[in-house]
Order: sequence, then structure tokens, then C-alpha cells
Amino acid sequence: MTGIEVYNPLNSWLNIGGKIQGLRPNVGGVTDSNVISIDTQHTEQTAPGLTRQPPMTHEQIYLHPKAQPFRRLELDYFIGYDFYQDTSNGHFSFRRFETIAEHTFFPVTNKRGDPERDRAFIFRWRLSAADSSAGTPCRFTSRRH
Repeated sequence: MTGIEVYNPLNSWLNIGGKIQGLRPNVGGVTDSNVISIDTQHTEQTAPGLTRQPPMTHEQIYLHPKAQPFRRLELDYFIGYDFYQDTSNGHFSFRRFETIAEHTFFPVTNKRGDPERDRAFIFRWRLSAADSSAGTPCRFTSRRH
């Protein structure tokens, strides 16, 4: 993977950025006899991209708001839109929208009232939707931690 990322802090709590990368996927089997390899269970027809992985480009634009509205609470969000382009024939190209929200609460403070940063409760939520063509519905995944 080779690439470049550029971001610009618009103010104290908001960054905007983007990146472009060149990707060379390399999916292969395993040789450990205790592990079932994907290439023994599937073919190119049942797992497209298994035998031939084309070079890809990845472009991303994003917003990254981050704030501390209270001394004991931090908010860290990421909102991005990605383009993955198959540079050989376009067969494996897709787009993805992703957002991550992280709320960190520091319940313990020191004698000066500053949060003890090594003791925290973190709530993390992620939503990702991918679309491979104009007629294909998005696939959503959401995860809370």
C-alpha cells in the first residue's frame, strides 16, 4: 500500500481531510494443516476475487470532529466516504460510507479536578454501508462496543 493523506484543521474541533492510496491485494491460502484454507473450500465462482486480485485505488474524503464539551467527557467522531476502484476492469469497484462515534467519560479526577485519563468508560458506535453499483442495495453493518 502506498498513499498520501492530507487534512486541514478548520478550527479547534473540526478537521477535514482526504487520502489516496494504491492497493495491491494478495489473498492466498494457508499451509498450516490445522487451518482450513479458503482456497480449498471456494472457487472464483463462489468467492469472486479469490484467484485474481486486481490492483486498486482508494480515495477517501472525511470530516473528523473532536471536542471536549466537559472536562470529563470527550467526543470523537469520524465521517468518511470512500471510493475503491478496480484499476483493471472495474469489476470489483465499490463505494463505502462509514461513520464512527466515540464518547469517552472519565469518572475519576485527581486532587486538582483533572480527569484521570487512564480510567475511562468508552462507548463506541460504527456504521458502515457499501454499494458496488447503482442497482445494488447497500449492505449495512453497525457495531457498538
